[in-house]
Amino acid sequence: MLRKDRLAILASILLAAAAGVLLPVSRGQESPPGGRPPAPPAIPQADAAVAVYRQAVALFDQKKFADADKLADAALKLDPELPDALLLKNRIAAELSRQNGTPPPTASGPLSLAPSPPAELLSAEQINRLRMFEMSTPELKTAKGVIAQTDLDDFWRDIILKDPAETAISVAERTRFMAPGNFAGQLAKIRDKQAIAFYDKVKLTTEPATLRTFKTRIQPIVLQNCATSGCHGGETAVSFRLYGNATQSLLATEAETYTNFLVLSTIRTGGRPMVNRADPEQSLILQYLLPKRDAVLLHSKVDGKEINIRSLSGTTDTRYRDLLEWSKALTYPQPDYAIPYKIVARDPKAPATAPAASQPR
Repeated sequence: MLRKDRLAILASILLAAAAGVLLPVSRGQESPPGGRPPAPPAIPQADAAVAVYRQAVALFDQKKFADADKLADAALKLDPELPDALLLKNRIAAELSRQNGTPPPTASGPLSLAPSPPAELLSAEQINRLRMFEMSTPELKTAKGVIAQTDLDDFWRDIILKDPAETAISVAERTRFMAPGNFAGQLAKIRDKQAIAFYDKVKLTTEPATLRTFKTRIQPIVLQNCATSGCHGGETAVSFRLYGNATQSLLATEAETYTNFLVLSTIRTGGRPMVNRADPEQSLILQYLLPKRDAVLLHSKVDGKEINIRSLSGTTDTRYRDLLEWSKALTYPQPDYAIPYKIVARDPKAPATAPAASQPR
């Protein structure tokens, strides 16, 4: 039976799960004697827990926080180590606290080294700079945008004319470069000369493919698993903050999206990069989402408790391939964006840990 069919069956017995009735783990059973209809196929408890958790999220989105809390508890009865349900309960507790007029619970423990800073999102100029650095060479040929004539004049005078390598400078060459329809050529020249001072003069209206992919396919995975209250989302974010709604990730603003990209590109845990462009398979963003059987590194403990998100089913999961291929497509080596952005990082002395060989999934 297909996974979605099993989950559909589960929807009819959610109340039993909420009451604490655990589902059988066996794959099925024969028809009992007497001609009675066979029992519905059994559903593995891990699948059941995920399905109950999703129902809890749906109730949370409807602001039915008390009902969502009951289903989150039911999911945890089915799988006590389901971290998404634990994080959802933190969010529910925060919402109930707001309704009751009491302070929301705050995260504590070894990763709670500093309060989350106030929202600090990238400016339009900083977003443009990220696009300039991450746009691939082939993409330069079809990029769209604007460069002011005065900025082109300055570039020609300050960069081209002072470059000993430019031996074919002529009036005709300058005319071709300055032509209004030569935006792609102008952009390529500025990138080729690595004239960082002029990156901010270019106003791009197209996005690099890697940043489009981040917005539509990568960020939703990250926000849904990591940007919850008490984790890396909201005012109680631990260690560093990601921006946007974990349950409506596709609605993140441009400023939120590019800020999240910069944070994930910059943050390191125990010296290991969250996005490892040199060795993408070792990216913590991948390792933390894999089941224990496949992970080389596990998420550091919080308050002495293991955090193993386990969102991906394994290395054959489509989302794993999306994350991996996206990491491989990023500019390498990683550019120095020269964007001043303060990230509250956790203690670098607390390294990412390798899973024990005997640990179960």
